[in-house]
Amino acid sequence: MLVTQGIAEAAADGRLPEAAGLRPLQLVDETGPELRVLSGAFARRGERAALARDHPLNVLWRCLAAEHEGRVSAAR
Repeated sequence: MLVTQGIAEAAADGRLPEAAGLRPLQLVDETGPELRVLSGAFARRGERAALARDHPLNVLWRCLAAEHEGRVSAAR
């Protein structure tokens, strides 16, 4: 699994003990001063389907999808 730097640092610091094996993905800051905080989780195609519904990646994904849908609906 690839994660952003903040999540990888938390895993490396031992704040996410179940996150062993995560690899950091360095992002390029090309968005200007508007960028505040960026974090995310990334999965390979089909990876989530192989995991239990209550796996942390699936839980996080559903939360992010709901947040996204709320923002899209509000923008309409």
